[in-house]
Amino acid sequence: MAMTKIAEVYDFAPAYNPLMFIYNSTNKNKLGFKYIFQVYASGTATKIGEYKVLPRFSDGYGQIDLSKLLQSQVTFNINVTNPSDCYYNYDVKIGEEYIQGVAYSSSLTNNAGFVKITSATHTFVVGDQVSIKQADDGLANPLIEGLFVVKSVQSSTQFTISALWSNVNNATIDGNVYFADNRKTQTLAIITESDKYVFNGVRSWVDYTTYNENQYLIDTFSNTKLFVTDLPTTGFSITPTQNLWLNVANNFETSDLYCVIYTNTGQFRYSITNANIMTQVCIGVDGNPDIIDAGALPMVDENTTSISFQLVNDGFDEFSQYYNIDIDQRCRINEYDVYFMDRMGSIASFGFSLKSYENGTIARQTYNKVNEGFVSSQMWNYATTEFGQTAYSIQLDKTFELNTDWMSEESNVYFEQLLTSPLTFVKFGDEYISCQVTDSSFEVNRRRNKNLIRKTITIKLANQNTINV
Repeated sequence: MAMTKIAEVYDFAPAYNPLMFIYNSTNKNKLGFKYIFQVYASGTATKIGEYKVLPRFSDGYGQIDLSKLLQSQVTFNINVTNPSDCYYNYDVKIGEEYIQGVAYSSSLTNNAGFVKITSATHTFVVGDQVSIKQADDGLANPLIEGLFVVKSVQSSTQFTISALWSNVNNATIDGNVYFADNRKTQTLAIITESDKYVFNGVRSWVDYTTYNENQYLIDTFSNTKLFVTDLPTTGFSITPTQNLWLNVANNFETSDLYCVIYTNTGQFRYSITNANIMTQVCIGVDGNPDIIDAGALPMVDENTTSISFQLVNDGFDEFSQYYNIDIDQRCRINEYDVYFMDRMGSIASFGFSLKSYENGTIARQTYNKVNEGFVSSQMWNYATTEFGQTAYSIQLDKTFELNTDWMSEESNVYFEQLLTSPLTFVKFGDEYISCQVTDSSFEVNRRRNKNLIRKTITIKLANQNTINV
């Protein structure tokens, strides 16, 4: 018995892409064979899923996509050091099961008029119901194929069944003996894939073919590694009221690693001290770095025109790419900021500074009831304040049409991720309120076609206002 790995996913993989595990077993041709995939919270006995998988028709490999299961284990975080909801640590254990047959190759013999079988070591006892499967599918001995009862046991390698010896035409045909109830032998965890991670991200169908975890895992000197976000490295801008909550796959590095932030008015650093695979840093007005090399908090104010950041060590050797963001200090007509989870699981935002429009729709459900009225001095009358047509359910939906200021081509491309994000929030003052983007179509503009790019979206609040009826 042997099992081998054909393919698996990266140890640090986006949860919303296929998470394919493929294995091969030397037992794949046995009767009733299935691969058993068990998924556990890493290093624990907490099982979150178990699947029995039939061999593939073409080659007998066991293949399973665990993305749907593992997607349910991740969500998002905002403004935390350890974004533990953004990733999940798991183990996969691969085993197998099949109907265990006892093979025989010695010739059948006669035992008091019944068929005696000399086999490999067996566990049958008198009275067991068994099924005989001959190598020629019963062509030579059709009456020895099928269900029988164990009449007697001579030894651990010999037993007699209820088949009549007179029905044997060819005693040399090999075969297998199975329990009639098709009970299976299970061998679990033949292979264990330990300490694997998924995070709340996804790559496009085209980009996933070139995905490599080493693009994001921060563990060596490099100026090409990325934060776990699709935020453009250049050409993006935020207003002085916006924040970005970006995830960093520091890969358990807690020593001598910093996120350094440069502005035209100061220099700040976050010490990466989270002893997990991922850390979150806040870039923007609410950022609270623990080291101030120059200037003062907040890191973004009315005098800030640019902000840039990257990962470095104590000697300021580069551990990631350099991100540069412009601070849009233009006068804002409205101060609406919409936050969204981008496709790599970080939380980014767009500012909507131009005119906005607020609209509401009201849905009423009513019924017409009898006006009971009253009797006074033997005369029937009614009060004008009584209701005939009565509302019993009123629902109020508000929508907001928001407009950005002029933006770069890089921001315009990234804007698509706001429109398609499953998690969006609008900031009213200091409050973050869940909302939904209702736009169902969009245009991706390019500089060669349109020099001035501005976007409009419509959002509605995710929760309806309660009306007192």
